Amino acid sequence: MRHWYPLVTAALLCVPSVDRPIGAQAAPSLPARIALVDAVSGEALREALVRFDPIDGGTGAEQLLVDGVTRALTVPGAGAYRVRVRRPDAAWWSSEIVTLPAPSPSTLTVRVESRPLRVAVPAPATACVVSPAEGSAPATALESVRASLALVQRAQDEGLAPLFVRRTVRVSAGAPARDREWRTEWGRARAIGAGNDSVDVVAGSGLLRSDAAAAPCVALVPGSGARAGQVGLSFAPPSGRTAPDVSGTAWLDATSLALRAIEYRSVNAPPGRASIATAEVTFAVRDNGVRTVSGWQLRRTRDTETIEEIAEVRPATAGDALALGARVGTIEGLLYDSLRMAPLADAAVHVATLGRTVYADGAGWFTLDLLPAGTHALEVAHPRLDSLALPIALRVRADSGASAQLVVSTPSLATLRQRTCPDTLGRGRDVLLLGRVRDAATGMPVAKAGALIKWFETGKNVRGFFDVKPKEAAAFTEADGSFRGCVPANVAFSIAGVAETISGELEYPGTSESVTSLDLWVDRDSTATRRGALGGTVRDSSGRGIAGATVALDGVAEVARTDSSGAFALRGLPVGSRMLDVRRLGYAAIRIPVVVRPGGADPLRIVAQPARTLARRTVTGQYALSAKLQGFEERRRLGFGTFFDANQLEFFKNTTVTSVVRRVLPP
Repeated sequence: MRHWYPLVTAALLCVPSVDRPIGAQAAPSLPARIALVDAVSGEALREALVRFDPIDGGTGAEQLLVDGVTRALTVPGAGAYRVRVRRPDAAWWSSEIVTLPAPSPSTLTVRVESRPLRVAVPAPATACVVSPAEGSAPATALESVRASLALVQRAQDEGLAPLFVRRTVRVSAGAPARDREWRTEWGRARAIGAGNDSVDVVAGSGLLRSDAAAAPCVALVPGSGARAGQVGLSFAPPSGRTAPDVSGTAWLDATSLALRAIEYRSVNAPPGRASIATAEVTFAVRDNGVRTVSGWQLRRTRDTETIEEIAEVRPATAGDALALGARVGTIEGLLYDSLRMAPLADAAVHVATLGRTVYADGAGWFTLDLLPAGTHALEVAHPRLDSLALPIALRVRADSGASAQLVVSTPSLATLRQRTCPDTLGRGRDVLLLGRVRDAATGMPVAKAGALIKWFETGKNVRGFFDVKPKEAAAFTEADGSFRGCVPANVAFSIAGVAETISGELEYPGTSESVTSLDLWVDRDSTATRRGALGGTVRDSSGRGIAGATVALDGVAEVARTDSSGAFALRGLPVGSRMLDVRRLGYAAIRIPVVVRPGGADPLRIVAQPARTLARRTVTGQYALSAKLQGFEERRRLGFGTFFDANQLEFFKNTTVTSVVRRVLPP
């Protein structure tokens, strides 16, 4: 049975139409926040392209960071990555292995120790070189140009740079010149060039592509006159290439390597097709750090026709768009976390129909302007929503010229409890379990899986005797792998994931918290032939390795012992969630949930605390004999008979009743 998450809407200015959440479309994942700061200055990076590459193979998608807005960065999930950072003014930087935690609102700070790029102004121009050697001046300038163009295109693709373009076009065809002005374009409409005659054409020359077969021949050119203080990177197809291409010069600031302009023209244009005689695209950086095109001018010819175009680019605003006849609307929204009774600050709001993302401020407010009139799909993502498995997706209608406000809240605890634990209503002390079942091999959520929850309830039976009853419940996952369950407060419980196989039972102590989030990892291999490994170190609080500790995984006969440095390794383990036991005399026992993944996992760092010992105490009291011993001592005091105490019997060693009697009787 599908559960629909409720959305609370309130009209403040104008009521947008809101559909129920789209269960089949999960909101984009934001499992962790990454703050990238300069290792020298300690300031957040202002502009960069960031990529998270999993250490077990694969390449992460490159993401745009602007003006220190680190909340824009996402990763596939918890795990080990290398963070790679590319900037126009710095060399590629790659971090050491960074371990990202499970979904959490906390921020992980990565200190970027990048090497600034510098290019000396040549005099005269250098020779043209195809694929210049890494570290050379032409290679450095080429990397800076590629990074700058990538930043421009990513900013436009992600909707961070909505632009207005005012074009003036002059057409001449052997007759008196015919002049006409194109209407102003707004928003994301081809703001970096005129149709196919854009920066994309330059990218097609190989300036952006790393394919060696398409690499241009590049050289450094000194700037002069209006280009004084700049250094040029000329580019052209290598000798012998006959395919249609472009050649020109990209101009960089000699000090900061900021991209100022690109001049280019067509090469090897086919007969009968338009050919660019001259073109120049200029660039600028906005106040918010976004790098954009600031204008262009070009002259192209086709047979006897000549077209001259001049374009002025400026930031777009909703007011300008309406004044120019564009049908656009604005939506302002408030995001509220009903579980914590606080705004959902810094949440990402993604417009699926436009590929555009904005972020809520500290009070939970966000603004979406320049929305074309019509219905748009919105997806809300936040680390807290991801950790609680509460995706939010909805459809909102924007009306031309209207400004609407929307209030979106997560389901309240009472609502979730009512839907999850209907048999315990009124008790008001149940713990709501929210989580996801994930594939241990890929980390992806598993739909149509389950979570098996077990606990014990205590009480008196009908006869008045104390009784303990085992209880269990099952929860099933939605399309995004999320599930909801319920256990009594302050009662220890265990939970296992069920898909093609079943994970180990994870044990949790009783809690009085109203909501608990967790992930369950299962093996999707129904034959259970995949095996993993665990390794790591066991150390004390001072960081010293603990030797001789035993490390064991539930359901596995093999037991590992730590060496002199505290290191251990377990191999051939079943994949999925399991409980790990660590014990050493003199230290408190440790029992923690772990995830075993195919091939291995990041090293565990386990800190053991000394076992609690009672302080030495002196106990005084009066020796009291039992009734039988009192009679024994009384008879011995009076001297009747022969008496043997414990010390004497111990002295005789291996005595029997017969041997003792023989010692009493005369021979």
